[in-house]
Amino acid sequence: MYLRNRADSDTLILRGQMNPTTQIVKLFRRFKNRSQTARATSSATELVLQPPPEVVILVFRFLCSGSSDLEDCISRQVGFASSLRVCRVWHRVGLSLDLLYSRPIVGVSSIPLLLRTLKGKRELACRVRTIVIVVSPPEHLAQPSFSLAQLREISKLFKSCSSLDSLAIHPVRVVLPFEGPQLRMGVMGKSSILQNLTRLAFDGLTSSYVPFFAPTVHLPRLEEITMTSIPVGEDLIWPSCPSLRRIRLERCRFTETATTIPLPPVSLKQLDIDQCWADDDLVDISNSLYPFVSSLEVLRIYGVWVTRQIHHVDYSRFTRLRHLSLSLDEDHIPLRSVLDTVCQTPQLEEVVFTTHFSNSETTELVVYGLEVLLEFNHPRDPVFPSLCSLVIQAENMVWRVRDEHDDRLIKLYALCHERGIELKLRELQGFELSGCDDGKIGLACLCRWGRDLGLEDMLLDNQRGS
Repeated sequence: MYLRNRADSDTLILRGQMNPTTQIVKLFRRFKNRSQTARATSSATELVLQPPPEVVILVFRFLCSGSSDLEDCISRQVGFASSLRVCRVWHRVGLSLDLLYSRPIVGVSSIPLLLRTLKGKRELACRVRTIVIVVSPPEHLAQPSFSLAQLREISKLFKSCSSLDSLAIHPVRVVLPFEGPQLRMGVMGKSSILQNLTRLAFDGLTSSYVPFFAPTVHLPRLEEITMTSIPVGEDLIWPSCPSLRRIRLERCRFTETATTIPLPPVSLKQLDIDQCWADDDLVDISNSLYPFVSSLEVLRIYGVWVTRQIHHVDYSRFTRLRHLSLSLDEDHIPLRSVLDTVCQTPQLEEVVFTTHFSNSETTELVVYGLEVLLEFNHPRDPVFPSLCSLVIQAENMVWRVRDEHDDRLIKLYALCHERGIELKLRELQGFELSGCDDGKIGLACLCRWGRDLGLEDMLLDNQRGS
């Protein structure tokens, strides 16, 4: 956004290549200066130079629009906060929108400043629904942990926000595990306000791989939890969370040959395992899944490092499973063993198969395996008895050369049509084979029973039902 020319400086033109935050703040200051000059000459001129509240609201919403990227959200909040200081009108309009204080992103060193602001204006404290605490890595590995004074400030912040229901603790950037600052729920959990938390997301890089929870922590209303970069094994200490419905494990490492998740099995509805891996091929993740066979409705397993473990799972045991997403790689798993159990899942309504890399062999084997299962389907014991949607995801290179197996795809389409199954072919784009890849491969394929979990969802939306 910029001023077209000096003669017609009040005419605004949008330019996508301009930096909207910087230009809008400059524009607001220009309006303020012009208004102060006009006030001495004519009140009518002042009304012309002052944008109406409706325009200010639209600009503010554009400036602080939602984003799933943490760095982007920080930049937008900084620009939005600068805009609120232009004049009283914009300050009043901006605060009424709940765009800044509903989910503040704050570094540990800035918590005292935020706390003073909330104490000075209690109406702002009541608007806080989500707090994202950004932890910066120390300059030196031997740097000590947070002081007790800092931990007390964090506890006071929680107590001052009576409507707080979501908390995320995240590193400012992806770094190697560091020694130093350690935020533990056992220390902060003394704040009674944490009893109202419904969503929690934390990254192991902020706690130096030490136990994040204390055995005495009780979170009675917690419905979803996201853990990133955490070793998942028998020594992982879990809090008490009887209302838990959804779990996401992201870039976590399974350390035991028979890892279990010691949580109430009757409540869990959704489990996402994204970009995780195991110490060796002997690790059997089925022990982490079987306790929830009678309650789980959504199961999504993504990432090329855990594909060799998923063939151990008997998916037909999940009696209430409605959505299943799996990453497949023929080099690591026998596809037929996976398909044979998936097709017997009684309530499965949607299944998503994702194949990685540009080699079309795995995709063709998936198509052929599904074709065989559907073609030799027995009416008394049907495969995929409840299936409504079948999704196959592959890199765009695979679909570009699909002429080699177009006949097979046409046959699969026909078989699905006979059964009333919708067949969808999707392209994966932007996937890089990297241990630090942050791409959500397949996670965009949300079903109506599932939902986004983790920091991204907290940044985008606070109003989520259970």
